[in-house]
Amino acid sequence: MSAGQAVHFSVDAPPGRHVELCGDLPDWKYPVVMAEVSPGHYRTTLQLGPGVYRYKFRVDQRDWVLDPRAHAVDEAEGNHNGVITVGGPAQPVCLTPDREHLWHAADGTLVVHF
Repeated sequence: MSAGQAVHFSVDAPPGRHVELCGDLPDWKYPVVMAEVSPGHYRTTLQLGPGVYRYKFRVDQRDWVLDPRAHAVDEAEGNHNGVITVGGPAQPVCLTPDREHLWHAADGTLVVHF
């Protein structure tokens, strides 16, 4: 993303592992590899535009880890994902399971489909 706010993510995991940040950043299909900045401590920084983002860490491409420091937790569809709000309220007013449930109509109105 070209513009946005610097958002820092960090997680502790066993040293020497392959740790990724996965989520709506912009898409779960494209994880961000995290650098091991000291033994067992992984970190990355992303430039994120305003919005509500769900995320989780993945260790060695198989073990999912919820961020214990997440601002909130989304439990939709039986998954537990961390939630961070960038450039908005501290807690999300509405968190939809995916972007198909929230969009702007051609006339400019906001459409929410539950």
